Amino acid sequence: MAGAFDLPGEVALVTGAARGIGADIAGTLAAAGATVVGTATSAEGAAAITARLQAAGHRGRGVVLDVSREADIAAVHKDVEGTEGAVTILVNNAG
Repeated sequence: MAGAFDLPGEVALVTGAARGIGADIAGTLAAAGATVVGTATSAEGAAAITARLQAAGHRGRGVVLDVSREADIAAVHKDVEGTEGAVTILVNNAG
């Protein structure tokens, strides 16, 4: 799918991006030029997301998020908007 669309300037937040479909979606969006913030339920998962994006030469990072906690969601959203900018793409994959 890489090359099918261009997303430079977009900021994507992908929940459940540590493995499986979420990891593939995060990688595809990043390859299309989006800055991707992927979430994981653990620090290890978040670090793996960051490492995977950096190894591929993409912009983005992993963060820890428990999607069942509203306060955590608000904190991550605030962090992403303060660091990467307004979220323009949301992929709700966790769960």
